[in-house]
Amino acid sequence: MSITINRSFGVIFCLTFAFASGCESKVFRSETRLFPDGSVERAISQPLENVPEAARNKDAGWQELFQTRLVNPIETRDVPIRELAKALRGDRREKAVVDPKLTNFVAWGKFANFGSLPDSFEVKVLDDYRTGRIVRSLDRVELGFVTEWRWKENLVDTFNLTEHRIAREEIIRDSVAIAIASARRAWGSSYDLHELENWLNTEARAAFHESCDLVLEMGFKRQLKQYRKYQIPFFTILQRHGLDLFESPDKPLTDEKQLQSRVEEFLVQTVDRLVKDKEGKPLMRSLVSDMLKTWNSDSSTKKQTRLQNACEHILSAQYGGQEKFERLSLERTARLVGCYLPSFMTTECFKTSEEFEYQLEMPGVIMKTTGQLFSNNQVRWRFPLHDAFPLGYSMEATAVVVNEEAVRKYLPAGTLQSQDQVNRYLDLVRKDQGLALVLIQFANHGDPSGYDLWVKNCLESGSVESIRLANDIKKLSGR
Repeated sequence: MSITINRSFGVIFCLTFAFASGCESKVFRSETRLFPDGSVERAISQPLENVPEAARNKDAGWQELFQTRLVNPIETRDVPIRELAKALRGDRREKAVVDPKLTNFVAWGKFANFGSLPDSFEVKVLDDYRTGRIVRSLDRVELGFVTEWRWKENLVDTFNLTEHRIAREEIIRDSVAIAIASARRAWGSSYDLHELENWLNTEARAAFHESCDLVLEMGFKRQLKQYRKYQIPFFTILQRHGLDLFESPDKPLTDEKQLQSRVEEFLVQTVDRLVKDKEGKPLMRSLVSDMLKTWNSDSSTKKQTRLQNACEHILSAQYGGQEKFERLSLERTARLVGCYLPSFMTTECFKTSEEFEYQLEMPGVIMKTTGQLFSNNQVRWRFPLHDAFPLGYSMEATAVVVNEEAVRKYLPAGTLQSQDQVNRYLDLVRKDQGLALVLIQFANHGDPSGYDLWVKNCLESGSVESIRLANDIKKLSGR
């Protein structure tokens, strides 16, 4: 039963103990270079379990690939991916190892075009029930004397707000029903459970919804990594519904043992207050002790409690057994939190840090990006994987390449030499598709006739906007 309750109401309790948790790390790295002819070099290093089967061999187009132990990001962050084998002191495994979760996959290659890049990342929940992927696109836009490259890699989550809300209600409904039915079977019919059931359907329900809303707020603001910032608001929600986890008014508890003790004390007090027998006496101490053992038990506990046996009977009768109910619970968790929050809503969540670090080099000059520039043509994205919850995470960069040979041949000296001139050129060309087409003809073939005719037509059009555009491009191009 502890598995059922912990997973079903996991948003509350995983956050409770996250504030006292440590951290392990995984890192997803990529180093990519886009060439002016559209070919691409890419190197990756990431956990093997997150590499699709089709991308794990040279048939995917890799020129080199190998496996190592899981990479510590602190140890290897500044080491180029192609040098990881040397940095890891030769810990190189040519053959696949037994456990993909403990294995790092390293590969690189040069690909003739963007479309040849292998899909090298995925996060699966329950095999193929939900899969998070990267959706890529690359556009090359010819604008005459300038070419624009638009690179996009979107880390897409499977989160859906409607599914999330339905999953919430299903979790609460079934958790309450299972808890009450199990308690009635374990404690006997002499105890009245109506007040406990009412409390679960009101106070516990409200606390669960408010906690889910807080997690969504953290996700929308991309502040899940700063979860300690939300400790006081979260504990205030629980306090409002009866569970006080504050050491003093403005000082939350942080010690895991103290938190556990407070939760247990709260459970005992709640049951004592709400569960009475026909004579008005509270639940027998032996049954209370059984309840606490159930709460603290895990899969390693050999001897089942009375309440666990009752729960097992209920799950078998109503859901076809523990295994089928576990599957149902995991599906609901996936609908509740998508792919990039921990799949199992237990006290272990937030203990694993999964970091993305993607680098991209583009031809020309990067004009716009969602990442951090570290040179005029290189950009880096560095973020925790759970920043993709719930809206996904977009890695985008736009670069422009000036056709210097065509500029030198066909335009006056000094044209399109400064970044301000290039920006102005782009602003003007984007305003009129016809202008872009005649400039492409001019730059590629040295034929200015179409451009000259376009300017003439604009100046004779009588349109203030067209005349201004023609004069602006004439001034900029020197023609």
